[in-house]
Amino acid sequence: MKRLGTVTGIIGVWLIITAFLKFSPAGVLWNNLLVGVFTIVLSLMIITEKSAKNTWLGWISLIPSLFIFVSTFIEFLRVGQTYFWMNLICGILIAVVGFSAMAQKAKQPKEDK
Repeated sequence: MKRLGTVTGIIGVWLIITAFLKFSPAGVLWNNLLVGVFTIVLSLMIITEKSAKNTWLGWISLIPSLFIFVSTFIEFLRVGQTYFWMNLICGILIAVVGFSAMAQKAKQPKEDK
């Protein structure tokens, strides 16, 4: 869980940074497509991890991840202030969830008596 959380948190920080960078339209498309796919996969891994104590963190991460992925196919979400705010807000959510998942302790297996 710690590795998944760390990677998810770092990707969230990357989204925050990219909100301030000026990419070409193709760069925006590929950035959000790849980040969306990676964070969707990581979110699903957090949800399905057996030792995860709080799978709800994965669900919270999945929502902005899906939004980032879908935004690559909607042109007005890839330009100007819309792109800035979308990446900033989604990046913050994904980073917070990722680093929160990193801090979670694994569930202790139940002992048979």
